[in-house]
Amino acid sequence: MIKDWNIGPGICYDAGFPEHSRILAQAGCHVYLVSSLFSKGVGYLESRIWFPARALDNTINTVMANHAGKTGVWEACGGSAVWDPFGQLVAEASESDQEVVIAD
Repeated sequence: MIKDWNIGPGICYDAGFPEHSRILAQAGCHVYLVSSLFSKGVGYLESRIWFPARALDNTINTVMANHAGKTGVWEACGGSAVWDPFGQLVAEASESDQEVVIAD
């Protein structure tokens, strides 16, 4: 919990399954926060479908913290972002640079 906000954590591929965020939302989370490693190409597309959908599915904010640049054998697509409860993009990081994203 941060202040009065309950945080529902996820790890990467969890976001691809509506049930994961649904269980957290039903338990009272206000924000679905997922640490991830989406790669360039299909990974970017998946992230832009899954996170707005999880927000809208549960009427909660969703946050994706994604790697940017090369890590191991992966070329991550960056683009960490925040979506509001209607699935609208609120803030987004660069696809290539390491940045801090702040959404109010």
